[in-house]
Amino acid sequence: MPYHKTQAHSPNFTRPPPDLVDGEEEYKVERIVTHRHFGRSKRLQYLIKWKGYPESDNTWELADQVHAPELIKHYQSTAHHQSAAKSAHQSATTPTGIKTLRSIP
Repeated sequence: MPYHKTQAHSPNFTRPPPDLVDGEEEYKVERIVTHRHFGRSKRLQYLIKWKGYPESDNTWELADQVHAPELIKHYQSTAHHQSAAKSAHQSATTPTGIKTLRSIP
């Protein structure tokens, strides 16, 4: 039975083809979602949101395999700001144990 678009079934998600660079397939990075240190060697990995692909296709990639210096720089500055805000929020407690919010400039 052929596919027909209905209310229950949205259109198929079309995925863009990769670029060919020196005979290798390369995909465009839309953004870096998060990071982790993985394995025994605790190697840095980024969770990558690929341009033109759904979130379900996000993948963990070794940091040295991600060739998107501007996006890495943006992610690092954003992640640093978020962790500083989280740290400030967690340490901003009153003597009664009630947490207060403090804005970080």
